[in-house]
Amino acid sequence: MVILFLNWMNIYSNMKKSEIKNDLEKLSKHKQVKFAVFCAKQVADLIEKEHKEVCEKAINIAEKWLVREATEE
Repeated sequence: MVILFLNWMNIYSNMKKSEIKNDLEKLSKHKQVKFAVFCAKQVADLIEKEHKEVCEKAINIAEKWLVREATEE
């Protein structure tokens, strides 16, 4: 997964933000959430202590949604 992320960063580092957004919007919602969870986990250690618990809960809920254990509500 890390290699995939690094490849993605290499490819998109030369693109405009609007091009990246349009490209990501082409992905299914499931893949968008999976990518967002991956990115959030990569920076989770940078979150301040006071916000860490909320962020971890959000990541956990998103992961449950990915395996259909949580709904969008």
